[in-house]
Amino acid sequence: RGLRLSFIQIATPTQLRQFKIFDTGGELLNGYGFYEVKSPSGVVARAYIGDRRDPVEFIALAAEQDGGIEDASQQLKSLGLQMAGQYQKRNMDTQKELPRLPTPNELYVGGDV
Repeated sequence: RGLRLSFIQIATPTQLRQFKIFDTGGELLNGYGFYEVKSPSGVVARAYIGDRRDPVEFIALAAEQDGGIEDASQQLKSLGLQMAGQYQKRNMDTQKELPRLPTPNELYVGGDV
């Protein structure tokens, strides 16, 4: 059983150039207050304007049903990540337009978070 990349959320210091989305085969899903784009491979990426030291805020991985969640949890822990509850928005000034994530969700963190 494996994990697959499902979603990416990033903060970008400047506006995205919409024509680049279309030039690379992407699909613009939303552009009000944030950009939500579907890549040609089906991965959804959300970008909002914000000043972060690390632009990748989080990624979402989809696990298989029937035990996939437990396997995924063990895989992430084996990489040195630790479970830190559910994701919460960090900055309501820059993230107020972002939709809520599905619940329940599990946030795994590592490093100096």
